[in-house]
Amino acid sequence: MQPERGAATGSSDQRIPPADSLQQATELYRTGRTADAERMCRAILAAEPGNVRAWVLCAQASAELGDVEGGIELLQTALRVRPDSVAALNGLAALSLRLGRLDAARAACHRALAVEPNNVAANFNLGRIEDAAGRPADSVGAYRRVIELNPALTAAQLPLAVALHRLGRLEEAIAAYRCVAAGDPAQSVALFNLGMLHQGRDELAEAASAYAQAIEIKPADAAPRLQLGNVFHAMGRFDDAVDTYRRLLALKPDMAEAHGNMAMALWARGDAAGALAACDEGLRQRPGDTAIIAFKTVLLYEAGDGDGARALVDFDRFLRSTRIAPPAGFDNIADFNAAIARFALQHPTLVQEPRNNATKDGKHTADLLAGPKGPMAALAQAIESAVLQYLQGLPQDLAHPFAAHRPANWRLSAWAVVMEGQGYQVPHIHPQAWLSGVYYARVPPGIAAADTEHAGWIEFGEALPEFRCTRRPDLRLIRPEEGLMLLFPSYFYHRTLPFHARETRISFAFDVVRAT
Repeated sequence: MQPERGAATGSSDQRIPPADSLQQATELYRTGRTADAERMCRAILAAEPGNVRAWVLCAQASAELGDVEGGIELLQTALRVRPDSVAALNGLAALSLRLGRLDAARAACHRALAVEPNNVAANFNLGRIEDAAGRPADSVGAYRRVIELNPALTAAQLPLAVALHRLGRLEEAIAAYRCVAAGDPAQSVALFNLGMLHQGRDELAEAASAYAQAIEIKPADAAPRLQLGNVFHAMGRFDDAVDTYRRLLALKPDMAEAHGNMAMALWARGDAAGALAACDEGLRQRPGDTAIIAFKTVLLYEAGDGDGARALVDFDRFLRSTRIAPPAGFDNIADFNAAIARFALQHPTLVQEPRNNATKDGKHTADLLAGPKGPMAALAQAIESAVLQYLQGLPQDLAHPFAAHRPANWRLSAWAVVMEGQGYQVPHIHPQAWLSGVYYARVPPGIAAADTEHAGWIEFGEALPEFRCTRRPDLRLIRPEEGLMLLFPSYFYHRTLPFHARETRISFAFDVVRAT
């Protein structure tokens, strides 16, 4: 790349700089005068095109001014001048990572480490690259190497803790988070993450302590206050939960999730009217919020307003069923169902009863549309077609929080649920979605036949048992059938009733999530 690009037009900037110009440029960059630093670097390079340090500093300044591609070109020029420049290679790794070019970033890091194995910046960049690539086990080694080389450098401590957390090496992660907090008392992120880790392990007292410390450091941060309220609720300290949510809403009155959680805490301590008012305020702040609509329905039933509840959970208006045609390449639905069933059973993410999931005595996959889709691509097309038909048939009702707030743009996720023997799903909703659904690929004969217990059927309407409801909501039961697809608002509570069969029941659940 030619160093003249972007040079200043003033005549004083065209003079050959004095010997200490690079030091001056470095000081300009350090003090935030980035554009001046870049101009001075280009003037240096016009006179000294072999000055690698100037190429590297010019690249840093260019990238900081928004021209990351230009910064990469400058670094590549520096490497043509001096192929073993560790500074240029580290810069190239960092900017390539910034653009998501992980292979190029990793290659630059390894070149730098081949020249200088103990280079701290190269090891740190390698850790960041492996994090971005979803390889936390590799990033842990890189971050530990950074800490070994420079124990006083704290920058690697937090990403090390996060990587250990992601790997499930929780005791090591706890120690690492505590090390970060001890070394830098202002590290509220480490304390928040530590709280999340303890909360996930039901170590509620420890989680509350970590969140409280994070709040002391940054009182305006919403996330630790929200989680502290949630922890108080889980501990049965409902007054403390309400007080925490109120303090949070004083700082962030438009936080719908806090209004919804406040409603649940108020209900838990016996204030039904206050809970309903909190739901209404939450929906005013974020109309169409799935979790709040679901809980408001519960409260309306409990208040004796069955008509109000049924207006929200209107099975006749919003619960739809359809059957899909055999996708291209399949002679019939049975062949297609067999293909997607095999795909689910062989999928590497299929695990037994994942934590914090509605599936009990059964297996569950991750999102089957996030990687190689195989026959799921055809199912995704069928779901998308059904969703479009659903949207076209949805009544125009500006007074209804679901119908009035349909998404302009959306994305789809889908996962498999595999159950055998006594598998079932507890009542749940899909709070991150707008519309949800299920497609049945394999249904044991005992489920397919009607019976008085409705074993293995899907039931809509029953809320969570921890709400301790005193009134029975309206229910809707549907018998699964192979080839049947159901679509429903994501705030509809639903569950799968337990069944007893030797055969496997395989269904594919999906969510329609708002996309920006």
